[in-house]
Amino acid sequence: MIKQFRDEFAWLSNMTPCVMTYKGIEYATSEHAYMSAKSDDMVWKSRCADKQVPAKVIKRESKDIILVDNWDKLKLFVMTEVINIKFSLEPFRTQLLSTGDLLIEEGNTWNDLFWGVDKYTRKGENHLGNILMEKRKKMENKNTINFDKFIELSEQLDIRIGEIIDAELIPKSYGMKLTVNFGEDESKTAFTNLGKTHTPLQVIGVRCPFVMNLEPSVIKGVTSEVMIMVGEYDFELEVNPIEYVRGAKLM
Repeated sequence: MIKQFRDEFAWLSNMTPCVMTYKGIEYATSEHAYMSAKSDDMVWKSRCADKQVPAKVIKRESKDIILVDNWDKLKLFVMTEVINIKFSLEPFRTQLLSTGDLLIEEGNTWNDLFWGVDKYTRKGENHLGNILMEKRKKMENKNTINFDKFIELSEQLDIRIGEIIDAELIPKSYGMKLTVNFGEDESKTAFTNLGKTHTPLQVIGVRCPFVMNLEPSVIKGVTSEVMIMVGEYDFELEVNPIEYVRGAKLM
């Protein structure tokens, strides 16, 4: 069991030097990268990108900035993105895999019971430890398929470009009901969890791939006829009216 991010496990800490690029900007540590996302102010992002400013200073200064809207809702996803980047790099990737199935907890004495746990009582939500263990699990389970198998699978999928023409949040959830047009009068509905990171206005007008030939299923009261295909933690969906034609099939 890993109880603290110290000594032989100090590399788990976000304070550990790790040059990484996040949202197109290079940072000295994952702590700098995470803190930069708290504000859209470019002066603040430049401050976070200054490799001469220690992570502890950035963390302290972040308490005085104006936070982006819905930061409490976004922070788990930002941390997950940052952790995914850090532990895709060496030697951190190999180090995390070397922990096997050890329980990872960020035990601390500064009463951070959201990201970690109390060092003595072990009470806390341990979100950072859970994100690390989930990243480790995904790396362990990562496998490949041969080309023939890929062709076989791809031939079974009908993937087409659709334009989101309407979106509404599902009450008491992160769910969102999408109405998607695939050209002419062909429109279908889809359920997605994009409500975690986007508002309806941010997704309307976006064109992206959808799996067309799944059996319809009812999710939180929405009959989902197609499945959207976007990155797991995309924060910026772009509207591409020229590049993608509605109804175009991906080969």
